[in-house]
Amino acid sequence: MRFGLCRPVPYPCGTLILPVPDSICASADIESYQHSHDGKNKHAYLARQQRTKYAVISVHTNAEWGLFKKLMHEDPAFNWTNAAPDWKQCVKVWNRNADGQHIFYKVGQSEINIFIYLSSVYYIACRTSSSLLQQMAS
Repeated sequence: MRFGLCRPVPYPCGTLILPVPDSICASADIESYQHSHDGKNKHAYLARQQRTKYAVISVHTNAEWGLFKKLMHEDPAFNWTNAAPDWKQCVKVWNRNADGQHIFYKVGQSEINIFIYLSSVYYIACRTSSSLLQQMAS
């Protein structure tokens, strides 16, 4: 898994940017980072640290709100009637529309939970090892 090979990157205010694990990229149809796209995409730094072609961020642009509305009306994965939506399929449909300018990658709730867990484990491990190193130094 790619996460195990990469060090999370500190971001302002102590926030960590975790690389997106290969398993999540595969299940969400997220393409890998490509250096050639850096100058062309918004949020290129974030995408580079996440190791994805485009940044994985929440819905935040007018184009994304417009796409969501369109998909709700037109795409079978989004416009369900009696059954619960297949969110994994919705994420794949969404990510096929990502362009790195106005539409960005998304992940499902289960993947977000994995990120939260990995972030907290990494944070605790860093804090613990930092405390241990300080105790050993004194």
